Amino acid sequence: MKRVAYSPRVKAEFVSSDLKWEVAMDSSVFEPMLHQTSAGEEHPKLPLPRAEVNDIIKIGTRASFDLVAVVHALSPSRSVATPKGPKQVSDINLVDGSQTADGTVAKLVLSCWDPPVKSDAFRPGVLVALFGLSANRTADGLSVNTVDDTVIVTDEAALRKTARGAQLWSKRQELADLAPGTMQQLGGEFARRQGYPFDVNEDKATLTCAHLLESMAEDVADEAPVLLQDNWVSVEVPQGSVVTKNGERIWFQTTLRDLSGETEASVNQEAALQLTGCETKDGFQAKAASGDLRFPLLANIRLVRSVAAPKAVAGVDGAGPPFGSQESTKHVNLVVVAAAETNVLTPPTAAMHDLRVMLTHCSKSSSGMLVAALSEIHRCPYYGLNIRYSDGTERSAKSVLALVISSAKSTLLDIGDGYKVTTLGIKDALGSTSDATDHSADTIAVTGFCGLDDVLNFKLDPPRGPKKTRMAAILVTSVGEAEFVISDCLLVEEKDQETAKASFQAMRELAKSIEFRGTSKLKRRVDWAAVGGGTPLTTPKKCREISRYPTDP
Repeated sequence: MKRVAYSPRVKAEFVSSDLKWEVAMDSSVFEPMLHQTSAGEEHPKLPLPRAEVNDIIKIGTRASFDLVAVVHALSPSRSVATPKGPKQVSDINLVDGSQTADGTVAKLVLSCWDPPVKSDAFRPGVLVALFGLSANRTADGLSVNTVDDTVIVTDEAALRKTARGAQLWSKRQELADLAPGTMQQLGGEFARRQGYPFDVNEDKATLTCAHLLESMAEDVADEAPVLLQDNWVSVEVPQGSVVTKNGERIWFQTTLRDLSGETEASVNQEAALQLTGCETKDGFQAKAASGDLRFPLLANIRLVRSVAAPKAVAGVDGAGPPFGSQESTKHVNLVVVAAAETNVLTPPTAAMHDLRVMLTHCSKSSSGMLVAALSEIHRCPYYGLNIRYSDGTERSAKSVLALVISSAKSTLLDIGDGYKVTTLGIKDALGSTSDATDHSADTIAVTGFCGLDDVLNFKLDPPRGPKKTRMAAILVTSVGEAEFVISDCLLVEEKDQETAKASFQAMRELAKSIEFRGTSKLKRRVDWAAVGGGTPLTTPKKCREISRYPTDP
C-alpha cells in the first residue's frame, strides 16, 4: 500500500499507485497480519510498479504514476527560471522495452530537478524505480517531471529481487545500447512544457478575484507573466467557436464570475479538458457542437496574466489612450491554464482579507455571483438580481448561489429540444441561521432547463425512506412569479450537509462584507501605484494547491 486517503474527494488521477482501491472504512474489519505468510517466506519489502513506459500514452490531461525502468541516457543540467530564481533541471531517458502501437520502443524523457540526478546511479544501464511522477498533457504535448513527493529508488540489489526488476536487469545492457533513432520519445523538456517561467500546476499561485483582475485589465506596466488563482468561480459555457483558427487546439473566450464581480478570459486546452472531463479535443468539440458541454457548478481556476503587443497597432476613436501611446500598443492577456471542481465544503480562509481591502478601492460591481438565502433574492429590472441581506446590505448580481432542501420528486416536461425540470416544496437550507430570515415554513418552486444528458443533474428527488430530504447547491439566474430559475445545481451528500451549511454561510458573510468605495472616473481601472500598499499581483497570499485557499496566517 503506497498511499491511504481518508477523504472521498481525492481524485484517482492524483494517486500514482498501479492499484487504486476504494474501501468503505465504516463497514470494514481490520486484523493485524503476521510478518511471515508461511515459514521462511516474508512479505515483499519493496513494492514495484507494474506500469510500462508505453502506458504513458494513455494519459489524458494530468496524472500521477509510478515506474520502474532502465536509464538510457542522462542529459547535462540546464537552468530553468522559476519564481524562486533559476534552478537546475536534467532529462533522464528511461526505457523498459515496451513498444508503441507501430512497434517502436517507447522512451520516456523525464525532467528531473537537481540534485537527485547528480549521482552516478543514473548512468546508462542502471535500473531505477520512481514513485509519484507527475504527467501533464497540454496542447504542446506530454511532459513528465519529478515533484516534491517523488521517491527515487536506485538500490539495484533490492530491485533485482522482484520478478519485474529481475526481468529488466537481465536485458539492461541491451536496452542501454538502443540507438536513438530506433525509439519513440514520450515527454519533453520541462522548460518547453508550458512556455512560462513557472509550473502552472505545481508552483504557488497568488490569490485573486474577478473584479481585481478587471481593475487591471488595461494596466500594461507589469509585463512579466504572473500565476494567479481564483476560487469558487462560475465559468460560463462558451457559445461560439471553441478552437483556434487552425483548429489544432481548444481555445475560447468566456466570462468568469465570483463574489467580487466578473471578468473576461481565454481558456486553453488543458483547462478546458479539466473542466469537462473530456479526454480529447475532438470529444470536447463534439459536445460543444451538440450543446451538451457542461462545466462544474463552481471551479477553482489558475490563470496566467501577461502583457503582450498586438499584431497590428490600432488607435482608439473617442475613448481610451491616444493613438500611438504605450497603452495602445500593448494589451493584457488573461488565460485560464488549469481548473478543478470546487469543493463546496471548503470555506474561505483569512487570506481573503487582503482581497476585501483591495476591493474597497474598486468601483461598484453588479455583475458577479453572490451567495444568499432564498428569502434575500429579488428581481431587479436593471441588473438581473437584487440581494437584500437581512442586515440591510444590498448588492446586485447576475447570479446567486443558494443552498436548498427538497422533500418532493422533480417533474419533467418535454419542451422539444430539451426538458423543463421543476421541483416543488423547496426550502431554504440557510433560512434557519440567526442572520437570515427564517422562511423554513415557506416553500417555493425551482425550475431548470436542460438536455437529456443533464436531467439527473437537475432532479432534486430525495433519497428513499421516511422523512428523507435532498440538499443541493443551486445557481439562481432569475426569479419568476412563483419560482426560481436555475442554470445548474450540485447535490450534497447527507453526511456533508452540516459542513455545507457552515461553508455556504461563511461565503454569504464574505459576500456581505465586500465594499466598493472607488470613485475613479476610469470606471473599471484602478491606479494601484497611487493607492499604495502593493498591487493585486503582489500583495495577496499564495495558494499552494488549486483545491483550497491559502492557510498561512
